[in-house]
Amino acid sequence: MNTKSKGNLSESIVCDFLVSKGYKIADRNYFRRWGELDIVAIKEGSIHFIEVKSDFRENRNDGYRAEELMHNLKQRRLRRMVATYLEDKKYGLDHPFVFDLAIVNFGKMLDNSGQTTGKSGFYSVSIQENVII
Repeated sequence: MNTKSKGNLSESIVCDFLVSKGYKIADRNYFRRWGELDIVAIKEGSIHFIEVKSDFRENRNDGYRAEELMHNLKQRRLRRMVATYLEDKKYGLDHPFVFDLAIVNFGKMLDNSGQTTGKSGFYSVSIQENVII
């Protein structure tokens, strides 16, 4: 599975998760030449801009965390994208919004002997709310 396919799968999983929690999905992959918003959702009048990160690694004992990819340059680009979205959709810059980070951790299926089969078998979704901006 290539990186784009993994990203699309993760975004679909997060959208389903958000809908199950009462969010309404307003946009997906909102793109401008200076950046992209993965998911834009609305809940209780607030707009949630959601960046999706996924982790397909088999060994998670190396201290790496997917959320560490939210470096300063990425945050600056996302701030610009949020302002663009709010203006483009006529919300205005004073409309309440939050920026959330969704992380999808994929696991591997085990065979009867406890060895990994190489096939994805399960995943977990965690949402970190109001993380940046």
